[in-house]
Amino acid sequence: MLLPRIARSGLAAALAALVASLAAPPPLAAQEHDAHSHAHGRLGRVVFPVSCSAEAQRRFEHAMALLHSFWWEEGESAFHAVLAADSTCALPYSGLALNAWGNPCAGGPAGLALEKGAR
Repeated sequence: MLLPRIARSGLAAALAALVASLAAPPPLAAQEHDAHSHAHGRLGRVVFPVSCSAEAQRRFEHAMALLHSFWWEEGESAFHAVLAADSTCALPYSGLALNAWGNPCAGGPAGLALEKGAR
């Protein structure tokens, strides 16, 4: 009589695990290349007040959104665009240094990236 009860509880646990796994979203769906649009309009919104011109403010927030979206290729030109809008704005220089650092989860900058960020 004990064996059927154990078998039933094991079956119930397996069935519950199956239902839970089917209800969960696919674990790597966010990593699919085509799942993300790389259009700049699809970036998140960044609010980062700076004491620069209004146009430089708008460009800086866009550049920070690129940086926080790990868009290193676009980030450099975006921070330079901030400086083009207001050459007295200082924060784009820190943005350029952070952008040159690259992915902070992959270790610190080295070689040319380190040299570029130090400039």
